[in-house]
Amino acid sequence: MKKTLPVSLLSAVICVMWLAAAASTPAAADVSEDCISFDYSQAVVKQVGGSWKIVVGSMWLKDFGNKESEARQALKIIKHYKMNSQCFVGRPGPSLEYYLVAGKAPVGSMPGEDAVPFDPDNAQVTNIGGRWKIVDGAHWILDFAEKKVEADTALKIIKKYKFSYICFVGRPGASMTYFRVDLPTFRLVIPGVVGRVFVPPTEDCIKFNPDNVRCRKQGDQWFLMEGSMSMLSFGSSRDECFQARRIIKNYGLNSQCFVGRPDPSMSYYLVNGLAPRGAIAGEDSVSFNPANIEVKQIGGRWKIVEGSHWIMDFADKQSEANTALWIIKKYGFTRMCFVGRPDPSMTYFRAEELPLHEDCVSFDYRNLELQQIGGSWKIVEGGHWLLDFGSNKYEAELALKTIRHYRMNSHCFVGRPHSSMDYWLVDGKAPVGSMDGEDAIEFDPEKIEVKQIGGRWKIVEGDHWILDFAEKGDEAETALRLIRKYGFSYICFVGRPDPSMTYFRAKKAGLLDLLQRLFE
Repeated sequence: MKKTLPVSLLSAVICVMWLAAAASTPAAADVSEDCISFDYSQAVVKQVGGSWKIVVGSMWLKDFGNKESEARQALKIIKHYKMNSQCFVGRPGPSLEYYLVAGKAPVGSMPGEDAVPFDPDNAQVTNIGGRWKIVDGAHWILDFAEKKVEADTALKIIKKYKFSYICFVGRPGASMTYFRVDLPTFRLVIPGVVGRVFVPPTEDCIKFNPDNVRCRKQGDQWFLMEGSMSMLSFGSSRDECFQARRIIKNYGLNSQCFVGRPDPSMSYYLVNGLAPRGAIAGEDSVSFNPANIEVKQIGGRWKIVEGSHWIMDFADKQSEANTALWIIKKYGFTRMCFVGRPDPSMTYFRAEELPLHEDCVSFDYRNLELQQIGGSWKIVEGGHWLLDFGSNKYEAELALKTIRHYRMNSHCFVGRPHSSMDYWLVDGKAPVGSMDGEDAIEFDPEKIEVKQIGGRWKIVEGDHWILDFAEKGDEAETALRLIRKYGFSYICFVGRPDPSMTYFRAKKAGLLDLLQRLFE
């Protein structure tokens, strides 16, 4: 009988061999480097003198001019890779900029990254049309104009760190350029397969627009289609087709991915390159802990299991089982979900919803008053002011009347400073009811969604947009969750256009709510 390694020991062997492989990469010839160290965890985006910058304490790393969205994207990249050194070839006016992580190349990838691969072993310095360039075959990577010495130095650096991707934030005219390498290959010790090499795979995904997905009947068969592309077939089950369509729209799924084609052994879906999160009422799902699952051979068949419970069966396809395990762990999937069982017509994975952190300031509405401070009308509580109305005393009075009417006692924000959404609560709940003369627009919190329109993220209901978040897609998603959490169904304004106060409320109170309020 063949002996197999315990899973914990197997993991240790993998890690050790991976690290050993990475550490054994031969270094290129020594080259003098010009680097500045920083703490990525302290890096923030700030507007300084009208220009958006990434700063660490009093030091600024990058200046993005008026491109706030590119500054925030660059910060995400720095934190994703945990970059902590910014390096240059040629200063001032460097011809090359690169970043390191503890003195080594950034490793891995990031969803939505603008990256161009090249072979560092084939890269060379060439003069083309009087300009010195680093090229990979017929493709040029970097242009150094007349600076041959800097081109030679840059090539040494690329070869030293084995950079294999040049990446950009903003193109053309990139505001940030950085280099990285792929996840390293490692020797995976699998019982019965000695010396097999497993390389984290290139994922097999097809992008689609969830708004264009339709159920269509052809003969007596139902298909889920985007245009002429068939995504899933449901046999004669119309209900399962429409259920799958509802799931795709509710989660905003926009990539369909496979392990093994044709006849894939696993399919999964992503949302903008990330795991779907949350839950849908009535969803048929099985939970598992991605930290505890493993690949095992049981009765001659390769399976992904959690303890004594098996989750997926790959028959004799051991490599596909290992790939599937890697994907589940990569995206942090915690549930396997089905449309139709047994023999499901659609299988998908999701993760749990991320914690919703709220930024709220409490106050006592009974202590609020209107004051004119420095020529500006403000609503204040003691020495703390809540809202500034400039010279508009009428809107200040109306806002104070609104706060007192609803008995609001928390002012909350999504994104500060320069919040993209304000909302107000009453004892931790939505304001309820209405107010005479109120400027309110009704919407259905179950029908709204986040969409990118003309490069800007918005919360919309059909073709009507409710809130605009510019490039802040993450804040738009947070705002959507908050609206649904509190059951907001009206957006209300004091002063339009350019309202001086915006708030949300729920529908009018029922009889029990009114009685409870009467006797408070």
